[in-house]
Amino acid sequence: MKLSGKSKTSLPSPSGEVLTPELDEYLVRRRSAISHAREPMSLGGWKYALFDEAREIAEECSESGWDGYESAPISEEALRRSLILIDALPDFSPLPELVPAPEGEIAFEWNSDNERTLSVTPKTDKVVYAAFLGVNHTKCGKVPFDESWPWHEDILTILSRYFQDDESLLLSA
Repeated sequence: MKLSGKSKTSLPSPSGEVLTPELDEYLVRRRSAISHAREPMSLGGWKYALFDEAREIAEECSESGWDGYESAPISEEALRRSLILIDALPDFSPLPELVPAPEGEIAFEWNSDNERTLSVTPKTDKVVYAAFLGVNHTKCGKVPFDESWPWHEDILTILSRYFQDDESLLLSA
């Protein structure tokens, strides 16, 4: 079997068919995603998918210039801060999109059908956020990064007031 036009060493599957490393990796990731998705929301199952995504972003963006320009690499420390934020996300939170930032951080973004956007980026000693909530309605700020509770009240208010009821963003089991 060939994937992406390159012939790779093939591995046998449990059923005896031959798998390429790419297909094998895909199947492992798929099984992991299904396992995470089946975990009850009350146990934070949806967070595991975000943990995996953050780790993948950090790995893919671990070298300078990962964006083809002069971006900083995403460090282990930046990944750690992102994992802390994921772990502390409240249950009411819609699922954010994780985005690598050229400064070497992982940003959290929420975008709604109502053209609202919230971006939150954990930095070394602060969390920077910016929200576009409608015409002439923006909010932004910098708040201290507190590992014991990294989600500042201002950010949680924006999430609950402007993004919680947007059906396109709500978490599903």
